[in-house]
Amino acid sequence: MSELRINNITDRAGSSGPIIAGVSTVTSTSHMVMPSGPTEFRGGRGRGIVAGGDNPTFLSSMEFVEIATTGNSTDFGDMSEAKRKLTGASSSIRGLIFGGQTSPSPNVPIISIEYTTISSSGGGNDFGDLATSHFDGAGVTSEIRGFVCGGGNTYQNVIDFVTIASTGDSTDFGDLAEFGRQLNAGCESPTRGIILGGYNGAPHPSPSSTTSTIQFFNFASQGNTTKFGELTESARNVIAVSDQTLSLIHI
Repeated sequence: MSELRINNITDRAGSSGPIIAGVSTVTSTSHMVMPSGPTEFRGGRGRGIVAGGDNPTFLSSMEFVEIATTGNSTDFGDMSEAKRKLTGASSSIRGLIFGGQTSPSPNVPIISIEYTTISSSGGGNDFGDLATSHFDGAGVTSEIRGFVCGGGNTYQNVIDFVTIASTGDSTDFGDLAEFGRQLNAGCESPTRGIILGGYNGAPHPSPSSTTSTIQFFNFASQGNTTKFGELTESARNVIAVSDQTLSLIHI
C-alpha cells in the first residue's frame, strides 16, 4: 500500500489544497494539532500599525498595512485621545502605545499606556500607566515584555517595562548608560534590546548634543544598559529595524 501525503494533494487547478466536506476519517501514524485560543489572537502577524501624530492638529487615528503586500493603509480605529510623539512596542498578538503628548502647551509627556489586538481593527484600549511619563523614547520588544527607554522633555534615562499579555502599570527595569536620552531608536534580537543614538538634552549634560552611542540590555534580567559600540556619526531621530541577527539603522 502506497503512502499518501496530504501536503501533495491539490485541487484540479493545482492552486490550493483539498477541501474536505461531509464525513471523513483519517488514519495516521502522526497527528494534527488544531488551532486554540481566541480567534482574534490569530492572523495578526503580517500587519504594521501607525498611530497618532499631528497634521497640524493632534490625531487619534490609527491605520494599518499588510506588510507582505504593497498598497495604501486602511483605517484601524482610534486611540482614546489625540496625541503625538508616541513610543510603540508589540508581541505577535498585541501592540502597545506608550506615553506621548496630548497638547503642544505645556510641552509635557503623559503616562497613559494603550493596547490593541493586531488582528482586529478596534483601535486602542486602556492598558495602564507608566511609572514615569515619556514621549519620543525608544520602543523595544521581546515576545513577553514591552519596553520604553528614555524620552520626555526632561531627557530621562529611565527604562520602564510591562508584560504585554496582561494589563497594568509599568515597572522600572533600569537606566540608560547615558543620562537624558530622547529621539533615540530601539531594536532587538530574541534576547537583547538595543538603543541607538539620540539627543542628550541640557542641563543633563550641558550643552545639548546628539550622541553616537549604542547600548544594550538583556531581556532576562533587570538592570542598566551596557555600551555596545558607536554609530558612524552622532544622530537623533534615528530609525532602526531588525530581525533576529541584524539591525538596519537610518540616521
